[in-house]
Amino acid sequence: MTIARTGVLALAGALLLGGTAHAAPQWTIVPEESTLSFTAIQKSGPTHGGFGRFGGTIAFDPADLPGSRIEIDVDMGSITGSYDELVDALKTETWFASAAFPQAHFRSVSIEKAPGGGYSAAGTLELRGISAPLTLTFDFTGMGAKDGDPATVRAVAKGTATIMRTTFGVGQGKWAGTGEVQDPVAVDFVITAERPLP
Repeated sequence: MTIARTGVLALAGALLLGGTAHAAPQWTIVPEESTLSFTAIQKSGPTHGGFGRFGGTIAFDPADLPGSRIEIDVDMGSITGSYDELVDALKTETWFASAAFPQAHFRSVSIEKAPGGGYSAAGTLELRGISAPLTLTFDFTGMGAKDGDPATVRAVAKGTATIMRTTFGVGQGKWAGTGEVQDPVAVDFVITAERPLP
C-alpha cells in the first residue's frame, strides 16, 4: 500500500535518504512514470486498488548500500479502485480512515542484497497511526541517459511488499477477521527516477 507524487515520498517504496557520512546519490521520482498498487483477496476474488499521489527521494547506490535509505509518504486520500463505491468505502473509518490519517509513511533502516537477487529494504511502516516492521523487495535497473538530456541519468525500481492489514487495523467491525477478506495484502510499485550526472 505497495511503499506524494506531489514530492512528499521526498516512500519505495518506497524512497531513499542519505543518512551516513558517505550518502548514496539522491534521485528524484518521475511521478507520471511511477505507480503504487495493491491487491487484497476477498471470498469473491482479488480486489485491486492503488494510490494516485505519492512522492519521494531516492538515495541509492548498489555499491554503497549502507549509505542508501528509503523514505516514502503516500497520500491516502488519493486511493483508486475499480469502481466508485469501493473507493468511497476504503476511505472510511472502517478501512483506511484517510481523513483522520491522511498519510502512510515508510522509512527504511537497512538495505541489503536479497538472497534471490535484487535488494531488500527493512524498515517501519506507519499506517492508520500504527507503526510496524515492513520489508520491501525490489530490483533497481539503470536506463542510461535521459532522452534529449545526456547530463541526466534514469533508473527504474520495481518491487513488492506484503502488508498484514489487521496489524494496522485496516478493516474494522465485521471486517476485522479474515473470513471475508484475507489478512495479507500485496503491494506492488514501479518507480522511475532520475538524477543529474555528478
